[in-house]
Amino acid sequence: MISAKEAAKKALDYFFEMNALVGLTKEEFKNLMIDEVDADDDGTWVITIGYELPPSMSEQIIENPVVKRQYRKITVGNDGQVKGMRIGILANEE
Repeated sequence: MISAKEAAKKALDYFFEMNALVGLTKEEFKNLMIDEVDADDDGTWVITIGYELPPSMSEQIIENPVVKRQYRKITVGNDGQVKGMRIGILANEE
């Protein structure tokens, strides 16, 4: 089984690779954090990455636009392979 640190690194690498496909660079993600690290009984890791993106052009028209924190949950198998990425939702936002 891989360690939590190794799983988090795999998750971050995958997160940046996938977002690069749509033209987003690492520098565009503000307040990037690993917010949660959970292991299942089978050794699968679920890593929650939280971040903020700069306001879009249309949002910039509004004075003091609200920047909303966003989350992605990335599943990393006990073999170190990324199994998937989902939009993360906090319990208080459901």
